[in-house]
Amino acid sequence: MALFQNAHIGTVTITGDRVSAVGPKALIRDASGNMLMAAGTTVPADAGSGYAVGCTFVKTNGGGGSPANFTNQGSATSCKFRVSAPVPGWNIGQAFRAVACSNGQTALPVITHYENAGVTTDPLFYQFSLSDDGDYVIQAVPTANTITPELSADPLTAHAVQCAVLDQDIMPGWVCTHAGTQVSVADAAGAATNTITTTGSTVGDIAFASFSVSDDTDQVGGAAVGADATTVYLSTNPLAAHTISYAVFAPVAHAVPAYYIAYAGVHTTLGGAAAEAVTVTGALTTDILVAQLIDKGSTPRLLSDAIISAADTVTLTFADDPSTDHLVSYMILRAC
Repeated sequence: MALFQNAHIGTVTITGDRVSAVGPKALIRDASGNMLMAAGTTVPADAGSGYAVGCTFVKTNGGGGSPANFTNQGSATSCKFRVSAPVPGWNIGQAFRAVACSNGQTALPVITHYENAGVTTDPLFYQFSLSDDGDYVIQAVPTANTITPELSADPLTAHAVQCAVLDQDIMPGWVCTHAGTQVSVADAAGAATNTITTTGSTVGDIAFASFSVSDDTDQVGGAAVGADATTVYLSTNPLAAHTISYAVFAPVAHAVPAYYIAYAGVHTTLGGAAAEAVTVTGALTTDILVAQLIDKGSTPRLLSDAIISAADTVTLTFADDPSTDHLVSYMILRAC
């Protein structure tokens, strides 16, 4: 084997060898034949073999907010590729789950010392992760390093809350594993919950939801994630005239993202009518939108639903004219 020292090489083109007919291309291998660098359009599934520890996988159809850089955090015989670099655009850096509520506190629990809390341009989501009734979050107001929610009623101790703040161009702390819509199902027993199948989800994940279609002022209270299912809490038995939009997030070390946050923001209402159009250039009607009222303004109006009504357009519908001082957080999910 030839040994080269102090070699000067110009452009190197690596075409790689394909592992299988539809698998990734191996670009660099170690002496044992395990891949040190690979590329392709699909991140290798967990438990695959032939990837060295620390192997870099380049997702060639990533970019534009969709993660493109992954590293094998598993072993050569059982890989586990995870996002390994900051991702342009909006991401969840930190989130809290299962913060317990207390009796007699309709404006608590307050989240403090939260990264970027109080920056009203950063979208935030604050909902119940455990509930035994139709309670919901009226607003979740950010101030200096504090998020103070107002709840619809005394939550008692049978409730817990979850919270996430989005930030731009960061290493994601959480990645979106599931997103979609589901027409609500009326419960014959009058229950104010709907269960959505989210195969692969687990306890410890978080989820946020909102109505994309509604015919009244029912509210989404939150969502609890369990094994392969997500339970959405509603303010009342929803009947069938509602559609729920949802997004489930797992810690970045636990999963490969299936969706990414393509767009997000905080909209200040313009007022004048109950329905308000928001321009989000690039948004598609096939994307998934989740929205939440975070500041109810001086004349409070509930947010009834939020939908991508046309390309580049989000329509927010309130119970009545929200005037010019309501704040709505929104995030738009798109398949990776």
